[in-house]
Amino acid sequence: MAKVHRLRIESRIENLAKLVDWIELFCKSHSPAAKREHEIQVIVEELFLNAINHGGASAGGNICFTLFPQSEGAALVMEAEGLPFDPREVAPNPKMDALLEDRPIGGLGLVLVRELSEQLSYDRVNGRNRLALVFGPGSLPQPQTAGHVPTQAKAAILSDRCRPRGATFKILAIMLIVLTAGLVATAGLNYLKFERILIEIAAARYDPVLRELNRAINNSLNSGVTLASTHSTQQLIDRSAAQFEGAFDLVIRDKDGVVLFGTAASHSPPTTLPPPDAVLRDFSNSNRFARHMSILQDGIAVGTLSLSFGAEDVMEIIPNMAQEFQRATVASLIFFVPLLVIVTVLVVGRIEGRLHSRMLAVERAEECRCRDSLAEALHQFQKTVQSAS
Repeated sequence: MAKVHRLRIESRIENLAKLVDWIELFCKSHSPAAKREHEIQVIVEELFLNAINHGGASAGGNICFTLFPQSEGAALVMEAEGLPFDPREVAPNPKMDALLEDRPIGGLGLVLVRELSEQLSYDRVNGRNRLALVFGPGSLPQPQTAGHVPTQAKAAILSDRCRPRGATFKILAIMLIVLTAGLVATAGLNYLKFERILIEIAAARYDPVLRELNRAINNSLNSGVTLASTHSTQQLIDRSAAQFEGAFDLVIRDKDGVVLFGTAASHSPPTTLPPPDAVLRDFSNSNRFARHMSILQDGIAVGTLSLSFGAEDVMEIIPNMAQEFQRATVASLIFFVPLLVIVTVLVVGRIEGRLHSRMLAVERAEECRCRDSLAEALHQFQKTVQSAS
C-alpha cells in the first residue's frame, strides 16, 4: 500500500496546479485511489478555492492536505487557518452538467463535496478548520490534537525508538566476548583452586599418623641413643603401617639422606630438611604424594621421617571434576547470554533508538528549512519575472 502523502502550500490560487500534480502523483502510487482520481481532484480543488475565497484563509497562509491510502479508495484531510468555516452548511448552486475541463474554477460548489465523498466530517482543532473526507468504503482519519498521537503511530514510534541498530549490536558483541572470556577465566581459576584444595585435603589425611610417629621417635631419641641404634623404630613403623593395612609407606633417613628404617626404600628424599614440627609437602610425583617431617634430638634435626601414599584416587576425581566445571561454565553461558542480549537490546537499543530519532528529526528539520528557503527564492523569482513582463 502507498504511503501517506502530505502537502503544505500557501493559500494562493496560482498554487492550484501544484495541488493537482500532487493528487496525480498519489493516485499513480495507489491504484484504488486512481479509480476515484476525478472525484478527489474536484473536491480538493473546491475546498482549496473555498478556503481562500470564503474560509478566511489569509493570503500567504498555509493550507495542509493529507491523503491516506485505504484498501478501496482514499481519505483526505485538509487543515487551514482562518475563521470557522463548515462546508457542510454551505450549498451554492453547482453547474453539474459541465465537464471538468470546461467548468470555471470553483464552479461545482460545495454540494459536490458532499455528494462525491462517502463520509464527511468537520472539526475546529487548535484554531484551524479541519475537514476529513473518505472516497470509497473506509473510515475517517481521526483528528489529532496537540500532543496526541494515534495508537498505531505511537506503537510505530516506540518500535522505531526501541529497535536496535549497528551500535547496539557492536556493544552486544563486545559484552558477549567479555562475558564469555570472564566466565571461562573464572571457571579455569576456580578449577585450579579447587584442584589444589582437593590435593591438599587428600595429602593431609595421614598427617596425624605422621605427627604421632614423629613424636614417638623424638621421645625415644631424647633418652640419649642415636637414630640408627633405635631398634624399636622399625617396630613403630611396621605397627603404624599395619594399622592402616599398608595404605602408605614410611621411611626414616639420616640427615645425609641414607635410609635407616622403613617399609619401602624407593621414595625420593626431601630436597631440604623440613622446619621443626612442620610438615613438608611433596607433589613432584603426581601419582604419589609425600609428606616429610624432621626428626629432632635435643632440638637438632638428625634425620627425616617420610610418609608417602598413592594418589590414584585423587587423580581419578580430577578429570571428572574438570568435566563438571565445563558443564557449569556452559550452563552459565546458556543462562547469562540470553539475559545479556535482552537487557542490552532493551537498554542500549532504546538509548540508540532515541538518539537516532533525534538525529533524524534534526535532519528533517534542516531539509524543511532548505526546502522552504528554496520555495521562497523561487516565489521571489516568479514575482520578479511577472513584474518584468
